[in-house]
Amino acid sequence: EITNCEYRDGRWHVRSANGMEDSADVLITATGALTYPFTPDIPGLGTFKGPCMHTHHWQDGLDLKGKRVGIIGGGASAVQIITDIGDQVGHLTSFQRTVQWIYPWPHETYDENRRREFREHPETLKALNQEIWSVLRMIASFVIDANSKEALEVQAACEKHLEEKVKDPAL
Repeated sequence: EITNCEYRDGRWHVRSANGMEDSADVLITATGALTYPFTPDIPGLGTFKGPCMHTHHWQDGLDLKGKRVGIIGGGASAVQIITDIGDQVGHLTSFQRTVQWIYPWPHETYDENRRREFREHPETLKALNQEIWSVLRMIASFVIDANSKEALEVQAACEKHLEEKVKDPAL
């Protein structure tokens, strides 16, 4: 468990609950918005005879070669699993309530001049960090309240992005 992350002197300083300390040039927080697995109440799930698992509890070594596989859900985990097992299975069906939303995030690269600016003017990096966090907080708000003003703004932005990028009406 990470208990503290602090950016100072051009590096991230990280401390864990067990006392480990380390520093890094780059810190990637990949905690996910939904850390705890949820399995919906699906009639018949308890009596299904085949292998059945949540992606959070993936069974390594499971032989899927030639099998009929169903994936319930369309989130990031489902996308990763489908991509990974798609060429192994005999038939794969994806069940999802809604299309996967992709937020129109700018993919900016930082050349050496921009990185030097961050080093020489840490307030510039701090302002960028705050801007990114405010967007991430807005995006994450739909997990807490799907009907909030922010959630509806995220939904609208994602749907607009989808319409702009995917031209095939069937998709």
